[in-house]
This record gives sequence, C-alpha cells and structure tokens, in this order.
Amino acid sequence: ARELENIRRQGYALDNEEAEKGVSCIGAGIYNDEGRLVAGLSVSAPSDRLNKAWTAQIKQTAERISRALGFQL
Repeated sequence: ARELENIRRQGYALDNEEAEKGVSCIGAGIYNDEGRLVAGLSVSAPSDRLNKAWTAQIKQTAERISRALGFQL
C-alpha cells in the first residue's frame, strides 16, 4: 500500500526487472475527465539501456493524454 501511494504521489512507476530478468519499465497512468485511471503509458527496455531520464517524458506525455481526455491536473 505504501508503494502504491508513493507511485500515485510521484505520478509514475518503475519496474526494475520485477516481471522479467534483464527488462525494466517506466510507466504512468492516464486519467479520464472524471479523474478515473483508464489506461497506462509505459516504455520497456533492456535494463542496461533504460534511461531513467525518460521518466519525465513518460510522465509528461501521460499528462498530455489525460488533459486531452478532459482530466484537470
């Protein structure tokens, strides 16, 4: 529960080889006009090539999509 709250607060999640060894992921939620989580945007890559600087871009893109759906940030 604590980890989920942290993810909600920061606006993104990181998967560090949790689903598959050697693969990591950055993901952010997409919200509709009612503020409900309706989708997710993520990028997966080999762990040694995943750039954590991509986090800001993933988060910003998810926020743009959410705004296009009517979500008020």
